[in-house]
Amino acid sequence: MQLSWTAVNDLLPALKRQQVLDKQSLQDLETEVYCGLLQAFNDNPPSSDGETQLEALWLQVPKSLRQVPAILIAYVDALVKVDCSDKAFSLLIKGLKTQWHGDLINRLGALKVKDSKKQLATAEKWLEEHTDDPQLLMALGRICRHMGFLGKARDYIKATIAIAP
Repeated sequence: MQLSWTAVNDLLPALKRQQVLDKQSLQDLETEVYCGLLQAFNDNPPSSDGETQLEALWLQVPKSLRQVPAILIAYVDALVKVDCSDKAFSLLIKGLKTQWHGDLINRLGALKVKDSKKQLATAEKWLEEHTDDPQLLMALGRICRHMGFLGKARDYIKATIAIAP
């Protein structure tokens, strides 16, 4: 039996009203539901107008949950799927400004955006504060590899291995 995330999502208001779950359990459930909805979109993206449908789905996510790393990552993955990498990049930057999270950094390094120079400059600026962060170093290596800076990519990847073999 496959879980219908839409059906579970429809139950959320009743669960809130009835106060069936404590606040943390409810937030955990909401996180799981919205991640599930976004993953379901990712697994079966629409053949046309995917960006609009994804935006409508994102608007269902409460603003208080949009910076939860798991939800943000699921949304970023969906944006990449509908060819909106630049929007995904902006969201990752915003998310990383509010909270430093390794999975967000990993997604940043995997993105192929139009303005890779800005992507590289942003990540290198963060390196000043997070000098020994292996995820950031790996992300920098990936960004440099995408840009064709193979020597620089090698240096970042070697630094990653030195910190976290």
